[in-house]
Amino acid sequence: MEIWSNTDFPYQCLLDFNRTKAFQTAIQAVVRQDDIVLDAGAGSGILSFFAAQAGAKKVYAVEVDPFLASCLKQSIRANNLSHIIEVIQDDIHSAALLESMDVLICEMMDTGLMDEMQVTAINTLYKRNVITVKTRLIPFQYDTLIELGFTNFNYYGYKILSPKHDWPHYSCRDNGWLPTEFHALSNPYRIGSIDFQRPIDSRVDASLPIKAKNNGIINAVRISARAHLAKGLILGATNALNGDKILPVEETRLAEGQIIQTRVSYQMSGGLASLRITFSEEAENTARNAAQSLGALDGPGGAERGKIADLISLEANPLENIENIRRIATAAVGSKLLPKEPLKETPADDEATIANR
Repeated sequence: MEIWSNTDFPYQCLLDFNRTKAFQTAIQAVVRQDDIVLDAGAGSGILSFFAAQAGAKKVYAVEVDPFLASCLKQSIRANNLSHIIEVIQDDIHSAALLESMDVLICEMMDTGLMDEMQVTAINTLYKRNVITVKTRLIPFQYDTLIELGFTNFNYYGYKILSPKHDWPHYSCRDNGWLPTEFHALSNPYRIGSIDFQRPIDSRVDASLPIKAKNNGIINAVRISARAHLAKGLILGATNALNGDKILPVEETRLAEGQIIQTRVSYQMSGGLASLRITFSEEAENTARNAAQSLGALDGPGGAERGKIADLISLEANPLENIENIRRIATAAVGSKLLPKEPLKETPADDEATIANR
């Protein structure tokens, strides 16, 4: 027994004018005369129709839901397109398909690619040689972004600490929706950019130094996304695609200009339950706070012009691998820059001497 309507969301996608017209424009730009096209997760079939209109010789419309597949067959007959569009009622991961498709249209995206099967579907199609590096993909790239901020989690007198799915049409109170307010305390930072034109590493693990643009308290993050449908055609949030996710985090007070190291990890197609977000202060903040507590902020406490500091610059990020602390690029003690070459193989005793000076 299904726990939600399988036919509702494809209908929302069909009615989402901004999304659907953007895909139509992309298909017209990418599909060439006599192309063989695969439409993965065809739903209503509208993207398959656009591909046929753009000149495709054959379109394979794969839809897992039996009722939707049956409706799509009727729509194809009603539009006299049975000679071009063929419906395959099956899971895209296991459906019997030709190899080396010219074009893949795959819109099984949820914000951040956390939910839905976009990544697993594309990886499976590469593995089975249904698509290759020569296949043109719509979309071909996907960006995920994060902002820090504050929102109100109180509803009807109760605090509800569940994810907010902030679709654009929810912002209209006149339509009966409670609008969601999010007060951003940072600019958007890119978690990652996924290239669909090659097999995808489905694990996301990013560490971002996010700078607060105002004083305030954060209690949430906002995750947003952009889909690159074709060259020069980028689609953000629409009423049925890439709606922002606002997720609760531990309350943290930030000062303007403060940098907070934000680690974001999750499994693409693994669901929201796989998402982990943690915060830590950067070393610069720690040094500044220590100097301020000693009343010595005018001297030590930061890597700034006129400050006194022992400084080590590394060749790689120690947050990604702790062994990177040994990969020293340059070092300065007080106002003296140490020679670079001896640092490549610094004995342990000398390392301790430098650290303790």
